[in-house]
Amino acid sequence: MTSAQSRCMLIGHHALLLDCLQHLLEPEFKVLATDTDLDCALKAAARFRPNIAVIDLDAGDVGFSIGCQLCKAHPRTTITYLSSESSQGGEAFSKTRSASELLRVLQADGQSEQAFRGGTGAFVASPGAVDAPAVLSPREREVLSLLVRGLSMKEAARKLGLTARTVAFHKYHAMQANGLRNNADLITFALHHGILPPQQHPDS
Repeated sequence: MTSAQSRCMLIGHHALLLDCLQHLLEPEFKVLATDTDLDCALKAAARFRPNIAVIDLDAGDVGFSIGCQLCKAHPRTTITYLSSESSQGGEAFSKTRSASELLRVLQADGQSEQAFRGGTGAFVASPGAVDAPAVLSPREREVLSLLVRGLSMKEAARKLGLTARTVAFHKYHAMQANGLRNNADLITFALHHGILPPQQHPDS
C-alpha cells in the first residue's frame, strides 16, 4: 500500500480521463488534476509537490516538455506517461492496459521515496545514469541537450533540421545505450555528463 502522504498529479487535456483517473486513485493518493498548460502545470506542481505525476502524452508534445521540466524542478517526482501508442520506447503506459495495472504501477511508484537518501533531493538513478562513461553520438548529445532543457520533440526537430520521429529515435537509442530507464534517469545523466549544466533551471 502507498503512504497516506503520497501525492499524485494528473496532467492532461481530457476532463473525462482526468475525472476517471482521479476516482481510481483517490483511495490511495492525494490527487491534483490539471490541464497541460506548461506554466500552470509547473506552478501547480510547485505548490502540490507530487510524489508521482501521470502525464497524458496524447495532449501533444507539451506533455513531454512538462515531464522534462518536472524532472528538473522536482527530482523526487516519479513520472508515468500515458499513451494510446505503443512506440514510446517502453517508457509510456499504454491505454490499452487495464486500470488495475496502472494502479499497481503507481502503487509501486508511491514507494519510490525509499530510493532517496537524506535531504539533498538527489535522485538515485540506475547505474548507467551516473557510473559509466557516456555512450553518445554527437547528434544524440545535441538531441538530449535540447530535450532535457524542456523543448518538445517537434521544437528540437525544427532547431536541428530533423523530423520529430528522428529526434525520438536518437533519444530512445541514447537511453537504451546508456541504461537509462526513464526521464529522471535522463536528467541525472545529463547533469553528470555536462549535457545539462547544474545551474540550469526551468525558469532561467
